[in-house]
Amino acid sequence: AAASVAAQTTLPRSLWGYPESCVQEIKVDSFRLVHRASFSHRNLRSYIVVVYVPGSLACANIEAEVERLASGLSHEPRVVVGHLNALGSRDAFDFCASVLETRSYPTVFLYPEGAPGCMRFKGDELTAEAVVSALNAARARVMGGSSKRAPLALMESEVPSREASEARMLQPSQIVAQRRGASQQRVLTQLESDKVSYWTPSKVAFWGFVGAFAAAALWWDRSGEDWWALRQLEARQAARARGQAFDAETDAEDALALTMMARVQPHEARRLLEIELPGLADAAEQAGAAARRLKAPRGVSGPAEGLAATAAAPRSDADAASRAGSRESWQQRAQQQSLQEDNHQQQTPPPSPPP
Repeated sequence: AAASVAAQTTLPRSLWGYPESCVQEIKVDSFRLVHRASFSHRNLRSYIVVVYVPGSLACANIEAEVERLASGLSHEPRVVVGHLNALGSRDAFDFCASVLETRSYPTVFLYPEGAPGCMRFKGDELTAEAVVSALNAARARVMGGSSKRAPLALMESEVPSREASEARMLQPSQIVAQRRGASQQRVLTQLESDKVSYWTPSKVAFWGFVGAFAAAALWWDRSGEDWWALRQLEARQAARARGQAFDAETDAEDALALTMMARVQPHEARRLLEIELPGLADAAEQAGAAARRLKAPRGVSGPAEGLAATAAAPRSDADAASRAGSRESWQQRAQQQSLQEDNHQQQTPPPSPPP
């Protein structure tokens, strides 16, 4: 606390730095443009610029009077009252010393509307009325008596001060808490009056999509995948009926699928087997040989036997005869292949034990 008090007493404060001040802060870059433009063109509005240095007693003494001038002219849209800190930066100090040729502080520069260039205020006492009078006289000299603009006049208004602004900034904590509570109460009252519901249209659409996707995934896992495979098998059977041929791998997979279907859905398998399958006997033979290699237990028919049993429902007598002949030849070839495999296994000598 002692260090902060010492800093406040040693560091100079900037004038008109409180929020309620009507005196605008002017940057040196903007002021340089305004100053240069005033000598090549007529001023589009009136500017009153106070150049000061922080820590100067003379500058601090005019703070309230310049504030009264700015608040009294705040109703005039074509009048700007600003301040420039000559020690704000090196660029600002060089501009004030070399371009403006400022030798003492504070210095007030007037840029009358409609006149080129600027003028210094050289009154005996810097008051708001004296500055307005000097500005009106300069405008009258430039515009003459034909001007329809009324002379500037100070408006009686409440002049903001630094002390009042700092007092408002240091409000008690209970006042701040009371205002915050009142704001929260207004928000709650508005929410209750609007009857805000959780189920907004966007949320209903989102959760509806999630539910539909979950139901579709469950159906696909339970029966959708099998249904799609059956439809694909029906499409291939119809293609075979039209004479289209598939590769041996596809025929073997379809024969195995029909054999498994004969055990679970015999009527569906018979319906699909009403179509002649070119090359399906060879595919079924390959599937039967593969099943016998797996040493299927007794009493369980292999894929070939299941497929032959499934195909036992002929469409006509001639078709039945052709089916019986092909089935007998296919069974003979399967038995011969099985016997050859058994003889080969018997002729193979057992492996010798390790030394």
